[in-house]
Amino acid sequence: MDDPTAILPDDPAALKAMVTSLGSQLKSLESASITRQLIIETLQLQLAALRRQTSGRKSEKLDAQIEQLELKLEGISGR
Repeated sequence: MDDPTAILPDDPAALKAMVTSLGSQLKSLESASITRQLIIETLQLQLAALRRQTSGRKSEKLDAQIEQLELKLEGISGR
């Protein structure tokens, strides 16, 4: 198996630049993850509110909204 440290530069300045770049990439991924989670939670709350509105009565418009939110939620969360 190849040595994973073989891709690391020997130059300290280049190594620092690599670490800084990786840190920036990690922050971007964390931010994207937080944003995705907030979108999922928002959709779940909207879906719950629509389901409460339809309780005891039927509305084609509300049913369509619920279906759209469920599909959007499945697409985002990968369920």
